[in-house]
Amino acid sequence: MKVSVIVAAYNIEDYIERCINSVINQSFSDIEIIVVNDGSSDGTLEKLNILKEFDSRIKIINKENEGVIEARKTGLKLSQGDYVLFIDGDDWIDLNTIKLLKKIVLEGDYDIVCYNGKWVYDNYIKEFDVFNKKRLSDNLLKDLLLDYILPGLPFKLIKKDFIIKNNIQFPNNISYAEDLAIIANCFIHNPKVGYCNSYLYNYFQRSDSLTKSISIKMQDINEAFNYIEDRLIENSLLEKYIKEFQMAIFIHMFVRIVLDIPGNSEIQKNIYIKYKEKKIKIFKNRYIKDYIYKQNISMKLRIITYNYNYKLGNTYDILRIKFKNVLSMQKYKYREKI
Repeated sequence: MKVSVIVAAYNIEDYIERCINSVINQSFSDIEIIVVNDGSSDGTLEKLNILKEFDSRIKIINKENEGVIEARKTGLKLSQGDYVLFIDGDDWIDLNTIKLLKKIVLEGDYDIVCYNGKWVYDNYIKEFDVFNKKRLSDNLLKDLLLDYILPGLPFKLIKKDFIIKNNIQFPNNISYAEDLAIIANCFIHNPKVGYCNSYLYNYFQRSDSLTKSISIKMQDINEAFNYIEDRLIENSLLEKYIKEFQMAIFIHMFVRIVLDIPGNSEIQKNIYIKYKEKKIKIFKNRYIKDYIYKQNISMKLRIITYNYNYKLGNTYDILRIKFKNVLSMQKYKYREKI
């Protein structure tokens, strides 16, 4: 069993050596390492060329900058392994990762093996599980759409023959929620999925990416959901999964972008407009109703006001924040008197 490790790299000269070293030093050695340099303008390519001199398994592909999904597609086309493992160039994997995943593959002849990881911050590490084990059913697509499975492509070892046989095409030029789109397409085809409960993937949280902020890339989330919808329709599954699909749109577009990210930008408004075009009736969807029921009163009001009208929701947010600031000021003055 040969594994192709595909690394997407763009302007990460400070991190790429750590990533590649974690791969070349794996306890399992039958691997090829395909690094797609996605038009880097810093010293990334120079460092890759040095690393290549010391390990013949490294193949460097240079291309114009088109984003991570196009880099992954390029690497996948050139891969020759039985399984593919995707890694982002500023992350890294534990040295026994591929050996452990191979062991699970051989035990069950799985199409996909999912594994856990760690959020790595400057001063602490937090483990995360790919599966929400308390909420899982025996339906992977349903669980993914209901947000019980982390969609990240790097947390999964995938059989290349499964991709080829099911003609799984990666979406074109999507730079946000692309992993959700790809994994949804995989799960539509009922793969045999194994699970490794070890925390092996190190997801580096760079200080310049920790602050929640709106990005123009986020507008691609609508294209990601259009891609998923098209795949559901192609496989005559949209009617069966319409409630779960609506829940995914509600969580990823409405809650995590419109509500969760501070600000009142044009990008947020555009995403809100696209969300409203989906015409989701939140109180007729049992998953969304259950989600709203579990929220505190402030969040419930935010959901209801924004869902009715963006301007109304934004007005409520302004008043809510002003009221919160007034309360904080009164508490401060009270403590000063004491």
